[in-house]
Amino acid sequence: GRLPGGNSMLVRWQYWAASGQMIEDRPLVGVGPGNFSDYYLHYKPDSALESVADPHDWPLSLLAQYGPLGLVGFVAMLLGVLYKSLRSRSISPPEEVSSQSDSKSPALILLLALGVCLLFVRPLLIPMTGDGNFSVWLYEVIILFVTPAAAFLIGFLLVATPFEPEGSTQEEVTRSALSASLAGAVVAVLLHNLIDFAIFEPGVWMTLWILIACLIATRVHREPPAHPTTAPSPRLKWLAGGIALLFLGAYIGWIWTPVCRATAGIHASQRASSLGRFDLAHEALDEAAKADRLSPTAANLNGRLYVQQYEQSAQKTGSLLEEAARSFREAMARAPADYKNYEKIAMVENRLGRFQEAYDWYLKAAERYPGCDRLWFELGQLAERLDNPDIARAHYARAIAIEDAYREQFRRMYPDRKKTVSRLGEEEYRFAQERIAQLTVTDGNPGNLRPKPRQ
Repeated sequence: GRLPGGNSMLVRWQYWAASGQMIEDRPLVGVGPGNFSDYYLHYKPDSALESVADPHDWPLSLLAQYGPLGLVGFVAMLLGVLYKSLRSRSISPPEEVSSQSDSKSPALILLLALGVCLLFVRPLLIPMTGDGNFSVWLYEVIILFVTPAAAFLIGFLLVATPFEPEGSTQEEVTRSALSASLAGAVVAVLLHNLIDFAIFEPGVWMTLWILIACLIATRVHREPPAHPTTAPSPRLKWLAGGIALLFLGAYIGWIWTPVCRATAGIHASQRASSLGRFDLAHEALDEAAKADRLSPTAANLNGRLYVQQYEQSAQKTGSLLEEAARSFREAMARAPADYKNYEKIAMVENRLGRFQEAYDWYLKAAERYPGCDRLWFELGQLAERLDNPDIARAHYARAIAIEDAYREQFRRMYPDRKKTVSRLGEEEYRFAQERIAQLTVTDGNPGNLRPKPRQ
């Protein structure tokens, strides 16, 4: 259930295993761009300490969100540029090829001998775990022996192979060295991000494609056109410019403007609520939700603001909770995979005294985040209110099992910590254990024991 290595490899195995299940359920089109964080919770192991927005592996991230077509397109864009930028532009005559092969024979023999030593002699000097697990053995072979041998071979070839054939100008050699350096930078970013998530951060993402653009530029300047080209006609130029403007207008109208207006509305609501003008704050959030009809953020904030008003008001007006439920339902409709809005609706229904509706919404939230002990604890309490002691006991047991799995992994990851941090809460954890015992002893009759109210 883990990869050899420290805590970082333990949690990455959990990311990758959950991503594999996500890909298996949606193998063709994925879950959609930006939706990984919502869907990851559907597959997150009970013991996992972290909830992540990316699997820390760019092939898995692309497969999970865009499907195979997205991964193939991304790889094609990268490999096409790397291949063309490093491919030699000159072909040696046959007699030169023969003489070059003869001169390289001693170096190739030495290279082969060193490769054999790295792959077959070095393992005799470095002990392996030897626990009989083939997956562990394969991982250790790749990391400890194959990877160092590959790094040596690549470095040897880079040093031994000239950038340009004899007779090249200094400018050509410099440009070739620049291409090799840029290609190495791109490959290094891709390799590192097989275990990291930085490639999709805006700064790293922009830098990566700037490097690729530089590679294209060096290739264009070093290689003359294969045949004379003619300038495009003015009509074609106008057509190309019109298409570009059309795409730019579509981007501004359908992508940039809605997000900009929604963000401005959220900021306006925050200013209004800080001044106590909740009416203006709700109005701004309603406008923000209308401006960006794909985002659940404004609707979720509106619901939370109604709940805040209800808690601060002395009358405890039920209409505020009804408005909160309406807002959370709107957010849920826009992000149906996100468990948080289901939980918020359940909390509102619970405060309104509609326990069966609250139970149903908590159950829907737990279906989308089955590894959340808090949700199962709440389900246990509501099952008791609905006089279903057997179901309540099962829900409490599920919450305890998740908390125990979490604590076990916490101790494995941090053996020096004297105190284990509880995710459910120590008081709730003990209460759930007590209720399981009491419900079992009374054989489904909890008597006068009332469930503990959770804040």
